[in-house]
Amino acid sequence: MQQVNTQVSFYISGCDHTTECTFPSAWQGRWFQRVLGDVEITRGAFLPNGMCHIHAGDKYVIVNNSTESNRPCYQCLVITSRHRNILQYKESFCQPGSGSIRDSCRIPGDAILHTLVREPSEPVDCPFQGAYTFRYQNNSLMCDNPRSQVSGCAKESNLKFHFKRCPDIPGTLEQVVTLQCLATWKSGDDYLYAKFSQHGVTSKRHIYRCFMYHILGSTVYLAGSADSTCMGILSPTDGPITMELSKDARWPMSNSGCRFPNWLTGSKWRNLAYTELYEADSSGYMVQIKHQRGHGLQSHYQTLQVLRCRTGNEETSMYEGVSYTSHKCSSSYQCVRFFKRNDHVVEVNTGTLVATSAEACQTQNVQNMTRKTLLSVEASSVICPHTNERTIQTVSSPACTNSLQPNCKRDVMVKVCQNTIVKRLQCLSSWRQEGKTYVVAKQMGEHDVIANCFTVDSGGDSIQLSVDRQCNMGTPLMLSQPVQYAYKQSTVPCNTRYSTTSTEKAYTKNLTSSVSRISCQLRTILFVLVTFFLFTSTQR
Repeated sequence: MQQVNTQVSFYISGCDHTTECTFPSAWQGRWFQRVLGDVEITRGAFLPNGMCHIHAGDKYVIVNNSTESNRPCYQCLVITSRHRNILQYKESFCQPGSGSIRDSCRIPGDAILHTLVREPSEPVDCPFQGAYTFRYQNNSLMCDNPRSQVSGCAKESNLKFHFKRCPDIPGTLEQVVTLQCLATWKSGDDYLYAKFSQHGVTSKRHIYRCFMYHILGSTVYLAGSADSTCMGILSPTDGPITMELSKDARWPMSNSGCRFPNWLTGSKWRNLAYTELYEADSSGYMVQIKHQRGHGLQSHYQTLQVLRCRTGNEETSMYEGVSYTSHKCSSSYQCVRFFKRNDHVVEVNTGTLVATSAEACQTQNVQNMTRKTLLSVEASSVICPHTNERTIQTVSSPACTNSLQPNCKRDVMVKVCQNTIVKRLQCLSSWRQEGKTYVVAKQMGEHDVIANCFTVDSGGDSIQLSVDRQCNMGTPLMLSQPVQYAYKQSTVPCNTRYSTTSTEKAYTKNLTSSVSRISCQLRTILFVLVTFFLFTSTQR
């Protein structure tokens, strides 16, 4: 039923029991109200009405000193918080008097219930999700043929309504409206407050709407207000506009039993370019793909795509299935394949978007699948393949000569270069696949920068580090050509041990010197791998 307070008046008998007149911190900020327009609540003011005079419980007496009679008038507001984004209140007339709760808070029970919506509001998940067909009535006959549609969106706070025009019913229009859910609450019935985005509509009075709803199985009954208030809604089936939504069978249900593999849903993943975050819900039914927006401290992730499990078949380290994929507010079926490379690396392949589930994994729709390598956000440094170190030192220089660098365990063949730029790559994960060794590494000392996937080929005393272009699909490459180095047994005695850090500093300092001037410290380094490659430029 409509929210109507049946009390004839509000007051407290006996003492007013007032406290210091301040508004809760959760209420402070900017709001919109249909009659007043922009409203600001501060610690001690409700503007533009006036300053907070006294309050008791949910009753606040506001004093306005700017009246025409130059005498202050007092107005009582009885405020109810419905949600962090919604306040509702009834008010008395602003009248002169003592300004007490008893005198000011005599409000008729049929007084208008005003609604305040916070600006800006943080969206919330809509209480019903997915795709629907619906019929609607807008101060006219029921528009049922053709059926209108609701499209589910990647963001669960959004729904897209496609209203169809019924030719024989006046007042029905062909229009597309995006609804963003801002608040839900229960006050006898279930309420939803939302913001509409519609071409040509900019007035705040009309972009905000209040709804009463009822969910019965796969059907949603929805009645909406004519403006930004919650007035005129009598029930979920009686209001200025009413809709009856029926679930579209194409949208997979979360209770269908289809789940993505546990080894995928047990972690968060990001692509090697660090621009996308893959995050599964706790049930494994849905994977959100969030895209990074902004840089540095201003960066955040925004959900633009969602994979919902439709059907799937899992093997030990491989999963193939069909997802109902939503990009923004458009959805289609898609074949998806996940390959587990190790606990911290997963490869995802996605096929062509198609209209039906049956055709998603057919040959013509998986021939040119998009391939991405994902790295667990929990991945940290590991020992690089064929080394005893967690980093690989790389050198870029236009002029280099061969040099044999001995250490405690073996001699390392490197090049000594002029005008060098020395960088270190931190190994994050490695695995074996089809006879090859793969390693994922990023530049040492930098946070959330690109990582690359490399292959490590070993033959005799020669080892080569190369960028794998397929593994790095869609990621900027860090190396322009392979890094190659060789090992030989050392005959130099090793009597003194030094730390990796001191040795690296010694090596960098003496890099442009001739081999004969290499220090004793450099010759006695423990387990340091020195590798070299030439960039075509000093840029990645």
